[in-house]
Amino acid sequence: MSTQIHTTVGTPFGIDLAATPSSGYLWTTQALPDGIELMDSSFGAAAGTPPGTQGHQHFTLRATRAGHYRIDLLLKREWETQPIATHTVSVIAR
Repeated sequence: MSTQIHTTVGTPFGIDLAATPSSGYLWTTQALPDGIELMDSSFGAAAGTPPGTQGHQHFTLRATRAGHYRIDLLLKREWETQPIATHTVSVIAR
């Protein structure tokens, strides 16, 4: 999967991906490119859903300078080396 995001330098932007942390699988970022900064990562499920329900993992990032960047995210358990899914985000910051 891949996504493209257009942003302004210094303005936070978000990436939301489906996740079920209770299964042990979480999205992680590969080493972020120089010029992209991770501000926050959180998980949220829809209100009123039972524990263990799938929700969304949200990443808040920002570009610290103009350019084109690639962010690779991996869905895997912390102790495993191979992801079960990947997601690439292309960021164009002006």
